Amino acid sequence: MITRVSGPELETMCDIARTVPGVLGERMLGGGDKGAAGVLVRADSVTQLKDAVALAYPRSHPGYADKFASHVCNIVDGVTVLPGI
Repeated sequence: MITRVSGPELETMCDIARTVPGVLGERMLGGGDKGAAGVLVRADSVTQLKDAVALAYPRSHPGYADKFASHVCNIVDGVTVLPGI
């Protein structure tokens, strides 16, 4: 039995990310049901990455042209304890 942890759709996301200056690394996450791609990117390159994905992904996979999303998560200093809570 062959178990796939990726697919061409997910690999395309990673391929696109690798072309963008400011991308420090990428990887496939949560494989199986198409999964997700996680990208570590410099803050000043986020817009360029999102634009590259928005342009190239639908061209590569027209059937998924309206079924993908880009989300941005920011790194923070950590947990803060608020007084009185």
